[in-house]
Amino acid sequence: MADRIVFDYEAMKGAVAKLQEIAKDYQTAGKEFTDNFNAAINTWEGDSKNKLKGLIDGDVHNLLYTNIPAFVEGFATLLNENITQMQTADSAIADSIPSTLG
Repeated sequence: MADRIVFDYEAMKGAVAKLQEIAKDYQTAGKEFTDNFNAAINTWEGDSKNKLKGLIDGDVHNLLYTNIPAFVEGFATLLNENITQMQTADSAIADSIPSTLG
């Protein structure tokens, strides 16, 4: 167990913003990947193209465009909630400390 905990709220808020930005970047990259992949196989014909396109437009797209960004966004939400909880706990502790001895 740690001897002390120090929270740099501004750095944590910056990390939340960066994680949210990364989530959007992943989403953009996921869309670009599927769009570019589909453009690359556009002239193909046959069952293998159809099967590959179905995979890319389905599970791969969902993973890259939805699931990974949501995973990163979830960490941002978790960190942001941690900030709120620590500030609330700090305030509650501060409120329980008397300002005078009387």
